[in-house]
Order: sequence, then C-alpha cells, then structure tokens
Amino acid sequence: MFKQLFCMATLLVTISGCQSQLPAPSHLNLDGNWQVSKIANQAVKPYSPVLFDFDNGNFSGSNGCNNFKGQYMQYNNELSLSANSTTMKACVDGLVKQEQSFLQHLVQVTSFKIKGNKLKLMGVKNNVLFELTHYE
Repeated sequence: MFKQLFCMATLLVTISGCQSQLPAPSHLNLDGNWQVSKIANQAVKPYSPVLFDFDNGNFSGSNGCNNFKGQYMQYNNELSLSANSTTMKACVDGLVKQEQSFLQHLVQVTSFKIKGNKLKLMGVKNNVLFELTHYE
C-alpha cells in the first residue's frame, strides 16, 4: 500500500512538473491617467496640458486644445495607437502647432517603456515621441 501511494505521489509530482507554465503577468500596464510633458523633444505648453487616459484597449484625452479618443493594441512593449475621433475647436496659434505635432507623432508610435511613473512612447527607431508622467 505504501509503495503504491509513493508511486502515485511521484507520478503526480512528475506530471505537474511537465505542465507548461503560464507566462508571468506583464508589468507593462498602460492603464491610467498620463500627462504629456514633451512631444518630439518639445515641451508642452504649460498653460494647456496634454492628457492621455489609457483604459483596457481604449484611450482618450486632450491634446491641449481638442479632445481625442481611439483604441490601442499592446503586446509586451509593442504598441499601436489608432485615433478614431477628435473634436475640431479653433485653437490659439501656439496650440495649433502643438496639436499638429501631437497628431503627427501619435500615428508613429510603435513601442513604449515604463519606468516608475514615467512613460515613453517611441517610434520605429526607438526615438522618443512622447514623454509622459502618471497622475491620479
């Protein structure tokens, strides 16, 4: 009897050791609120913050003048953003350039890095397109 129990226990341990392991959960979670500090190495206008809210495959926010929303796809640190809509309010001159730069660079995002409360959205050649800080 003891020999049979020992054999069964050994078999269970062996079988469970052969099962494939699920991948470790990703710590690359974009969800939450982010404030953009730079767009293509240009500081954001201090009087008109640029905000992102990532939420389970969707994003929305303000580019300093107009609001936007869309979807994103993430695989590890790879990222693609697809803006579906944006409002079309008239902007003051300084914000027009910021908005144009924002929209131009948004479609170029291919990857990201998170370190602490800092997020960098990068392009094909790992050039930093956006620098963001997480906020509550």
